[in-house]
Amino acid sequence: MPNNKHSELCKLTAERFLANCKIALWEFRKISESENPDVLCYSGYGFTELYEIKLSRADFLADAAKPARIKHVFVGEYYNKITKQWYFRAGTKYKIVPHLGRERYYVCPSELIYPDDIKNGFGLYWYNNGKFSLKKKSERFRNDIQAENTLLIHAFRIYAFGWNNKDHVLIKGLPKYRSQSLEHAD
Repeated sequence: MPNNKHSELCKLTAERFLANCKIALWEFRKISESENPDVLCYSGYGFTELYEIKLSRADFLADAAKPARIKHVFVGEYYNKITKQWYFRAGTKYKIVPHLGRERYYVCPSELIYPDDIKNGFGLYWYNNGKFSLKKKSERFRNDIQAENTLLIHAFRIYAFGWNNKDHVLIKGLPKYRSQSLEHAD
C-alpha cells in the first residue's frame, strides 16, 4: 500500500463493512470523546463494530497502552481514613469498562499481525489485494452506547449541514452530501 495508507485503508474498510451495517464513520474525530475510532459501523439496536487500522507492528504494540483498550478496572479496594489502611472487598474485584464497539477488530495488511498476537479479545481482518479476510472473530464487549450515540448525532449534524468532515460519514442507501440539497429555491 502507498505511503498515506492509513486514511486509504480506513475508507476501504468503511466502504466494505457498510454492506453489513447502516452507517459507517471513518477517521471521525470528536474532541469531547476520549476515543477516536478509525472506523465505527452502526448496525442498529446498539450493535456496533469498531475497526482499528494497523499498518506497522509498532503501532499494534502501542495500541495496548491506550486507555480505551482497558477491559477491566479493579474496584474492590478502598481506603479507610479512620484506620488509615487499604481494604479489599471480597467478591467485587473488577468491573467491565465500556468503550466503543460491541465487536472490535484490527485490520492490517496480510501477515503483519497474527491471531495468536492478539490477547485483548479483538478480532482480526487481513487486507490483501482489495480483499478482506477474517482471521479471528471478535469477542463480545460491553459497548459505551452513550459515547456511540454522541458520535452518531455529531455525524448526522455534519452530514446534514456539510461541515468539513462530511466525507467521513457513509450512510447506506443515501447519496453523499451535496451542498445544493440545502439551498432554498426562491
